[in-house]
Amino acid sequence: MKKRKGLYVIFSGILILTILLGAFIGLRSKSKKDTQELSKKEMVEDFNYLFNCIVDNYPYLGVNERVNGVNFKENKDKYLDMINNCENYSEFELAIRNITKDLNNSHTYILDKETVKQFRNLYTSIEGGTWYELNRKVLNNEKAIKRYGLTKEVEKVEKKDNKLYAEPKVKDIVSGEIGYIELSLMNNKTYREQDMKYISDYLDKVKNYKALVIDIRGNRGGDSTYWRDIFSNIISHNYYTDYYYFHKDGDLINDFLEYVEVDIESIPKVKDLKDELINLPPEVYKDFKSYWKSEYSVIKSNRSINFQGNIYLLVDDKVFSSAEALAVFAKDTKMATLIGSRTKGDGIGSDPMMTMLPNSGLIFNFTKEMGTLKDGTCNEEHKTVPDIVVENTEKTNDFKTDECIKKVLELEQLKIN
Repeated sequence: MKKRKGLYVIFSGILILTILLGAFIGLRSKSKKDTQELSKKEMVEDFNYLFNCIVDNYPYLGVNERVNGVNFKENKDKYLDMINNCENYSEFELAIRNITKDLNNSHTYILDKETVKQFRNLYTSIEGGTWYELNRKVLNNEKAIKRYGLTKEVEKVEKKDNKLYAEPKVKDIVSGEIGYIELSLMNNKTYREQDMKYISDYLDKVKNYKALVIDIRGNRGGDSTYWRDIFSNIISHNYYTDYYYFHKDGDLINDFLEYVEVDIESIPKVKDLKDELINLPPEVYKDFKSYWKSEYSVIKSNRSINFQGNIYLLVDDKVFSSAEALAVFAKDTKMATLIGSRTKGDGIGSDPMMTMLPNSGLIFNFTKEMGTLKDGTCNEEHKTVPDIVVENTEKTNDFKTDECIKKVLELEQLKIN
């Protein structure tokens, strides 16, 4: 990904939290002061802030209407009735969560306490001077800290409790013929070095194998640098493609753009777009203001095994975020042959933004750009369809009963002894 002022990468480790952590955590207390109750006026103000934030900044309202039949803007009165019917804070929070669920995007929701803890822990390791300062400021807002029952001091999350880590697994499917690497998460940089040593040792073993399987079924994202590092140690040549990123003209989006661009006025405007993007959603020309076109690549490393065999990528309908970034890139560039089912999407773009509802202190996390392929195909809308579709993509503990593995064996004309 082309870097601009600060940091702009596809799906860092921050993203996986938006999917792994969504459980409601209630906030209890005995007095009105402790429970931080809201007046009806304050509830309505928070709703209006949220609604306007979504309409002005969120990119997938048109996609949601086409795919899920939800016209979010037309539902405003219904949502407002939900808020007006709330008798207390707990009912208000539940209503707000249900309203954001109508957007049908796993990057877009109200954070819970555990998610905020994990985010704050992760953000302590992110360098300053980047647009992430915007999110860090939200996470450390006194009102948000109080609402979520946290302290100003950031709580360290131990590895055993870290929702951003899952140990990779390696083993042969057919000894000496087909290798297998299972990636359940795209782990963040905290543990990347130890994982890369483990995976690299296995890659040295399989470098002359007939085929290599990378299994990301069930992988809901993490840090794209993780899979890029792995593939850079596998491939025999470099891979490139172009992506587009379209932004609305909301205040929050403009705050982001001011961080990553030296001159916000220099950003190309949608109205001046000359490229032929035959599959670009029609609302982009009407509702979006600016865009970037950036090259995305996986570059062969000096340590690459220069793998000459076939590479298979196993996917399913849970593959999302930075895992989807791998799926869509591998399909677009033919870096690997995809086997499985249609993915979950939303893999082209950068980390979500956060904003705080002004009265309640609840934090809203949302996707901030529409990411498309070079022909304008919106990844969130169309996902990634594998090269070879398998009806049953369930991952089993036995390669002999795993339908995706069986398809690999069929293609390679091999059997498990």
